[in-house]
Amino acid sequence: MNGERIQRSRITQQALVIGLGAGSALILGLAMVRGNWLYLTLFGALAAIPVAVRWPVQASLGVYAFLIPFDSIAVLGGGSTGPTLNKLIGVATAGILLATGVMRHRLVRPPRAALWWFLFIVWGAVTAAWALDAQTVYDRLPTAVSLLLLYLVAVSARVSEKELFSIGTLVVLGGMVAAAYACYMYSEGVLYLGATGRASLIEGERDTDPNQFATSLLLPLSLVIGRFLEARRWSERLFPLYAMLVIAAGIFLTMSRGSLLAVLVVVLAYMYHARSKWQVWVPVALLGLIVVVMPDQFYRRLEMPYETASAGRIDIWRVGLRALLDYGIIGAGLSNFPFAYDEFAGHQYGFRGYSRGAHNIYLGIWVELGIVGFFFMMAAILSQLRSVRSWRRNSTDESNSYMLAVKCACFGLLVSGFFLDIVWRKGFWFVWILLALAVSVSKNQSVSVES
Repeated sequence: MNGERIQRSRITQQALVIGLGAGSALILGLAMVRGNWLYLTLFGALAAIPVAVRWPVQASLGVYAFLIPFDSIAVLGGGSTGPTLNKLIGVATAGILLATGVMRHRLVRPPRAALWWFLFIVWGAVTAAWALDAQTVYDRLPTAVSLLLLYLVAVSARVSEKELFSIGTLVVLGGMVAAAYACYMYSEGVLYLGATGRASLIEGERDTDPNQFATSLLLPLSLVIGRFLEARRWSERLFPLYAMLVIAAGIFLTMSRGSLLAVLVVVLAYMYHARSKWQVWVPVALLGLIVVVMPDQFYRRLEMPYETASAGRIDIWRVGLRALLDYGIIGAGLSNFPFAYDEFAGHQYGFRGYSRGAHNIYLGIWVELGIVGFFFMMAAILSQLRSVRSWRRNSTDESNSYMLAVKCACFGLLVSGFFLDIVWRKGFWFVWILLALAVSVSKNQSVSVES
């Protein structure tokens, strides 16, 4: 009986592979004839189905993580803005993880932080009732809800240590490829906005804000530092050192001063937690060496007054603090900071234009969602950071190092949040997803050891 079931299963798998192969060949032929990249995308999706069936977690979350640094240039269609490829992959990732969890009984209870993130998004939707511009709230909600759904599904999936390691590897590879490409374009004289002297991801008319690009590389950088410290032999440390060199060069060439400060915080967090290991000084020395060989434009930008080189953030923050007096209780509405800014634009010493973003997630969320929304966001962040502290002592050394790497990246991300609007970026939410998964793996290991 079992033999017949196995035989039927094999026949079904063979039929599936043959069908996918025939469909892929047809679509590839159409792509070659018509020269339409959409057909190539569909071909890649079909070709990836067998991989997703065999390794659903790595193929979904891993590919999603790999593409995060490329999000701004991977725009669907011929324009420079619009839905991105990673948005479609995010939807597919949520579906794959949910289906895998149900069929393989791998769904677990989400962490407490999931409730706070859920309340954060719900409150943002509620603010449409009194928002300065309700349409802006409705425009933001699809992105907010999709990020929340992916977060809820991902943190409710039971992930093995091997799967978590594979996801981290794809995070690092994505950061390396993106950083290497940015460095190459910089060496060819392709600069952000033409004459700023700053590197970034640039493809035709599409480009990525250097500050946002540098922030997306913080997690890969932290993970390779963690892998270097975890390695027991120098042969195992060569790849992390090389990856660290490439990713750090990509960050530094963006000349984002906020990201430089974030990198410093990541390094200081490692020095505090791994102060008993002499190896922690090797990444410090390598990062210092990279800074020494940076071009002159890097140092000129560091010497510029902060007010001059930071898009007038201090003036914007002054206006935001004034708006906080009026909207600090219930908020001006989700993504309505620019409208609140316009009401008090005269409170700045230097005119910075109208409809400016907050350039600060803490001030921006407080003005938009009031004290309630700000509380929900901070409660979610602190809940996730506290979960690391509660499980770190009971976990294995390997899971400890992984959690430490993601936790240090979270610190860097929160520092970047003082200078950038990153709450609705995929990289922001993915860091918290990865932290929750790392804690879950550590928790499962602790339970198995105790039993």
